[in-house]
Amino acid sequence: MTVYAMANPVKHIKKPSPAKPKTGFLHKRETWISVGILWLVFITWLTIILISFLFSGGSDQSLVYGLSISELGSITGKTLNIGGSFGAWLANIIINGWFGYSFVFMLVFGWILGLRLLGVTKTSLIKHFLMDGFGLVWSSLALAFFLQPLIPNSFILPGGAHGFWLSEWLTGRIGWPGALLVILASLFIFRTFVKAST
Repeated sequence: MTVYAMANPVKHIKKPSPAKPKTGFLHKRETWISVGILWLVFITWLTIILISFLFSGGSDQSLVYGLSISELGSITGKTLNIGGSFGAWLANIIINGWFGYSFVFMLVFGWILGLRLLGVTKTSLIKHFLMDGFGLVWSSLALAFFLQPLIPNSFILPGGAHGFWLSEWLTGRIGWPGALLVILASLFIFRTFVKAST
């Protein structure tokens, strides 16, 4: 008996062509390195003026408080802030107008963002945004609640205007024991979520 073998047809599978590298100004590594360098220059300057305000704000605040940016030319050379009149004005807004000593969380995220743009670190921006964002808001409230009554005449609002008004609002609604419990409970809940995600 003669057995005829059936040859299996060879299937030619077309290999997918390699993806073409994206081109364009926004897809160039040099572009993001340049952006990262400029951003770090700004963050470095911002760090300097904020730290300087902690020492010079006592005399500078009266000069820049309530002024618009267009009115700063009238006080050029009179401020002690190392960043000049604009530096003193901006530092006063960030510290007293916004989040007080909690500005450190803004700087931390700013530095991480700059290093990420340069490719120095691969850390998650979303994770740091959430952690630094919580630290910014929570510490602003906590500093206003705990420190503001101890240094009522300081030229710096420890928690900034944000922390001050949030502390006043909570205390007015639920009293200082309730506000204290909210502050402590929110920290405990946040730490629980952080530990669960690591």
